[in-house]
Amino acid sequence: MNHLHRGRKSSHARTAPALRAVSTLAVVALAAVGPCGIVAADASHLPGAAGTLWVTDRAGTPGGLFAIDAGTGEVFERVAVGLNPIGAVAPRGSAKVYTSNENSDSVSVVSKQSLGQMKTIPTGTGSKPHHLAQGRGGSSVFAALFGTSTVAVIDTDLDELARTLAMSDRPGIKTHSVWPSTDGRALYGANTFAPTSAPGQTGTVSKVDLRTGMLLWEVEVGQNPSEVLVTNDGSTAYVSVRDEDVVKVLDLTAEPPTIVGEGFVGDQPDTLQLTNDGRTLVVALRGKPAQVTLLDTSSLEADIISVPGTTTGHQWLSANGRYTFLAVEDPSAPGIAVIDNRNGALVEKYLLPAGSRPHGVFYEPSRLR
Repeated sequence: MNHLHRGRKSSHARTAPALRAVSTLAVVALAAVGPCGIVAADASHLPGAAGTLWVTDRAGTPGGLFAIDAGTGEVFERVAVGLNPIGAVAPRGSAKVYTSNENSDSVSVVSKQSLGQMKTIPTGTGSKPHHLAQGRGGSSVFAALFGTSTVAVIDTDLDELARTLAMSDRPGIKTHSVWPSTDGRALYGANTFAPTSAPGQTGTVSKVDLRTGMLLWEVEVGQNPSEVLVTNDGSTAYVSVRDEDVVKVLDLTAEPPTIVGEGFVGDQPDTLQLTNDGRTLVVALRGKPAQVTLLDTSSLEADIISVPGTTTGHQWLSANGRYTFLAVEDPSAPGIAVIDNRNGALVEKYLLPAGSRPHGVFYEPSRLR
């Protein structure tokens, strides 16, 4: 049995609420154990979840990229990539997947057809490529270089580093994640300081013009911002601020952009996903034990959901926005938790081989096989 815990907090209060158990959920019965100890479940109870999951594995030398059936949890392959792969992205219209290899200072290019590494793109000594994002139409991949305050722009036709963009002009700051605008004209970054290098320092969110490379603005948002997500209309940004355990809301129509709200979300918020209706922000938490938060974007009240595991990695949503696929680290039972965003129910956990360390997650609705 797995326990769902929820915490609620108003948009402006700061202290953490006490978590209260509201229900006990039985995990959906598992159908069979497949290759590599993967749990294969009947996909019929997950409407709209069919597709492929690309999940980085930070364990091993080198690290790896799992190709997983999103509807059943079956692992098709583990592809060797670089050291400590963090993010994964499969650009639209591409037959390739990209991983950011933080400890190799590179981005790997993996063929979907052969499920093998095609190419390694160096990003510079000490660059530490971290979170990834795809550009409009899939023609570019953006890699936040966490060893610097820059972003690598990768041309997905040539699979080459096309240029780098400066996301901040402040000394000592590092770019942790990026978010391209829907119209393809701008890039937003969440910028912080390298771990332990500047405790208590205030990080920023910035915006860069993709045509000119000009830094358009940079605003302070709090201690250790981790990720920024911008709504499709470009009016609002959500920022996970890890050392304050909150998500902050920026009004991007103001000049300069202004913080207009915040909601407590739990211990060390990191990656963000927004459901299709815009009503729920899904926040993966990097604290222990493993938890994920569903934040109501109107009230900024949080449902904090505990899942079996030590801590979480990244997450992605199914095409219909109903399910969250969440990487869960655990020494004996690592895997992918599948959460129904309508009610916060843990409906499945796909197990990965013991000793693996799932982290980056990318979902696409097309099935690999």
